[in-house]
Amino acid sequence: MLKKSSRVLVMNDNDIIEIVALGNHRGVIRSISRGIRTLTRSVSVHWDDDYLNPLLGLKIIYDIYSDISVNCDIICPVPSHDNSIGPAQLFANVLSNVWNIPRIDLLSRKIKQKSAHDSLKRPNVEDHKKTISASIYPHLFNKKILLVDNVIGTGSTIAAALEILSNNGYHVANMCCISIDEQRFKSDLIRSIIKPKILLIRYIYSEDEVLLKK
Repeated sequence: MLKKSSRVLVMNDNDIIEIVALGNHRGVIRSISRGIRTLTRSVSVHWDDDYLNPLLGLKIIYDIYSDISVNCDIICPVPSHDNSIGPAQLFANVLSNVWNIPRIDLLSRKIKQKSAHDSLKRPNVEDHKKTISASIYPHLFNKKILLVDNVIGTGSTIAAALEILSNNGYHVANMCCISIDEQRFKSDLIRSIIKPKILLIRYIYSEDEVLLKK
C-alpha cells in the first residue's frame, strides 16, 4: 500500500510497521541517492549521469526530515557490504542529527558480502543472513529501533537485517530509506517477517516537491 504522508509523522502504531521513504527511486530522488553514494565509493561520474551534488543531497534530506517527528529510541543502519562507512551510515547520521536520536550499529558483516553493484547475481535474503550478525545488548531489547537503509531495491538487505534483529530480541518499530525501487521491490520479503503486523509504505514528498528544496 502506497500512501502520501503528511508533513508530521509519528511512528507509534504497534499493529503497523512503516517504511518511510523520500520517494520512488527515479528522477531527482534517484539522483540524490546516487550522489550520496559517491561520498563512500569510488564511482566514475560522467557529465550525462544523473548524480546530484552529494552535499546538496544531504542538505535536502536534512531539510525534509526536519519536518518529521518520529517515535523511536535508536537509529540502526544496515551494514555496508564490507563494514565500511556506506550511504546507509551517512543517511543514518543525518537522521540522528535531525532528530537527536543515537545511531547505534547493532549489525555488522561477519563475512564480506560482494557488493550488489559489482555482482552479476544480486544477493538474496538468505545470502545476507549468512553474512550479517547482530551485537547483543539486552538493555536495548525494549527500545524502539528505526532500521535504516539508503535505497531499498528488492528489499533483501533490509529484510535480512529485520529478521536478524528480531530473532536476537530487538524491537524494530519502523524502517526508513531515501528511495524505494518500485519496479524491483518485493514487499512480501518483509511482510513474511512482520506478520501479523501490516506493512505500510509511506512516501514523504513527490518529486516536484523535492525539486523545490534544491
